[in-house]
Amino acid sequence: NPAGATALSTLIERCDPLGIAVIPLEPRLDDFNSDLTAYGHGRLAAAIRVQLSAADAVRFLKE
Repeated sequence: NPAGATALSTLIERCDPLGIAVIPLEPRLDDFNSDLTAYGHGRLAAAIRVQLSAADAVRFLKE
């Protein structure tokens, strides 16, 4: 959505000079709230896990 695209753009602009890579995550449906409702926590976490680096998956997602 337009608000999300603007927020992502702002985040990239702020992080880039600091050397922080921003990698947008993609929901399976229209947004992550819809994914959570349709698939539940476990399947949502699994779908997000494959979009993260292994180190970030360990850091941010619990098994």
